[in-house]
Amino acid sequence: MKTFKYLCFIILCPFFIQSCEVENLENNNTPRLDFMSNNYVLAVEEASNSDITRFFTFEMNEVKNNTEPYELLSEESLFTNSDPSTSAGHQSIGKYFFAMAKDKKGMSSTPGIYRLSLNMSNRVFIDESLNLRKNNLFPSRKLCIVDRNLGFYYNEGLSPQSVYMFNPYTMNTTGSIDLKEAIMNFRPDAKWLDESGNNMVRTGSLVLDEKERKLYVSIVFLETVGFNIIADSETNFYLAVIDIETKKVEKIISYPNTRTVGFFVSENNPTTKDESGDMYFCS
Repeated sequence: MKTFKYLCFIILCPFFIQSCEVENLENNNTPRLDFMSNNYVLAVEEASNSDITRFFTFEMNEVKNNTEPYELLSEESLFTNSDPSTSAGHQSIGKYFFAMAKDKKGMSSTPGIYRLSLNMSNRVFIDESLNLRKNNLFPSRKLCIVDRNLGFYYNEGLSPQSVYMFNPYTMNTTGSIDLKEAIMNFRPDAKWLDESGNNMVRTGSLVLDEKERKLYVSIVFLETVGFNIIADSETNFYLAVIDIETKKVEKIISYPNTRTVGFFVSENNPTTKDESGDMYFCS
């Protein structure tokens, strides 16, 4: 059985989308089981749209040879549009992909793990979700999918120095890994809370990735919570290495002259792995 392919573009060519309201989208939550055709999903983010992302399902064989722009909304015979009111998402497995924020008509985004799939009408819909507590203006949007049975996420509002384990196919939380003791041993003088009681030490908010059954988790020591500002005095980037089987922190690595990696509200991974298994960071 084929699964669908997920594509995400911020700037899109040769496709083109004109700003207008999408209407008459049915509320069909019956999932597709057959993905032999119409198994590509294009995610388009546009500033003029009051929601976050618009999705278009299409058959690659019908568009792959085209070299002219498409006006996506008017090409209904080629592109099936949908607007489940989520962020674009950048993690996928099997017949699902995952978004980390939900918005509706310009309201403040709601953090969570929103599992998306296609319904019988080839439209993207929220299949299942896990709630995340929002206690930060800019909650983390990092997610790590290892396989169909294991994934990891950060839920700062519930436990600010832990990462949580979940099953992507059952959408159940299956455990957690607490990093606080390891961080205390690594930096005994760490400032854990500001004067208002806000968390100042975040785990997995920038990097959350797996390689060879080791989980790599960023540790960030904040100076200001409001915009996740890291102090100028911090000249290193810190990464915890956790053995997944034992759930133990093996070590914390310091990378000199690198204060941060990636971007704190992005769902894009700031890490990638090559064919030999080496991991690279975007800074």
